[in-house]
This record gives sequence, C-alpha cells and structure tokens, in this order.
Amino acid sequence: MLWEHLVLDALIASGTDRLHFWRDKQQREVDFVVPRGRDAVDAIECQWNPAAFEPRGLLAFRELYLKG
Repeated sequence: MLWEHLVLDALIASGTDRLHFWRDKQQREVDFVVPRGRDAVDAIECQWNPAAFEPRGLLAFRELYLKG
C-alpha cells in the first residue's frame, strides 16, 4: 500500500490531474487509470515484488477497454 501512495504522489507531481481506480464485480482491479485523450488511457498496476505480480486485473481491463 505504501508503494501505491508513492506512485500516486509521483503521478500527481508529474501534473496528472485526473486519476481513476478500476474494479469489476469479480474484484479484479487496476490501481490507477490515467486518461490520455478521448479513447486512450494508461492502466497502472503497482506491485512491490515483481514475482508476486498477478496480471488478471490488467487483462480484464484490457478486454473491456481495448485502448487501455
């Protein structure tokens, strides 16, 4: 959770003015969704330990939002 706050602080410091969080009914989530234009977004998942990275949230998000 501390890592997510550090990433949040970095995004805010970079001038990002709109940040979103995404979660579906199956509890898959993406930590930050940053709009980058009309139909494009950056999906950011924060994970301190790369070995513990679980891509299911990003994959589910990508299925719904092809330009995410």
